[in-house]
Amino acid sequence: MTILILSNAHDAHVNFVIPTLDNRKLDYKILYTDQYLTNFSMESHISNKEIQHRIADLHVDNITSIWYRRPNLPEITCENPLYKAYIADEVEGYTTFMMNSMQNKFWVSYPACIELARNKIAQLTTARNLGLRIPDTLITTN
Repeated sequence: MTILILSNAHDAHVNFVIPTLDNRKLDYKILYTDQYLTNFSMESHISNKEIQHRIADLHVDNITSIWYRRPNLPEITCENPLYKAYIADEVEGYTTFMMNSMQNKFWVSYPACIELARNKIAQLTTARNLGLRIPDTLITTN
């Protein structure tokens, strides 16, 4: 069973964890998500009999946990802005689908939870509903 580490090629924090994983003889795979499309691929095979997902050379069923450490979507190098926008949208959509297909794994930290934590309106509303005092807040596009 494998620990999947999703990060970006410029994140030095991953390098500090690797010796501990090696000392514990844990199987892990580091994928730099900003290099998706050039250095690795993702695949989903869906039929009436089964569903199989792969990330790089890993079958998703063999992944035990995922460290979601500052991943970035890859840069799309297409010159045509319409194609570039289309490709970026497809990459983001499929990446989200793939992450959701692994929601039953142990995550540090699950992408949907990160997005929820970034939502200040949701944070303030939850705090207020739990009876916490919150400051008067104005959120505006103006």
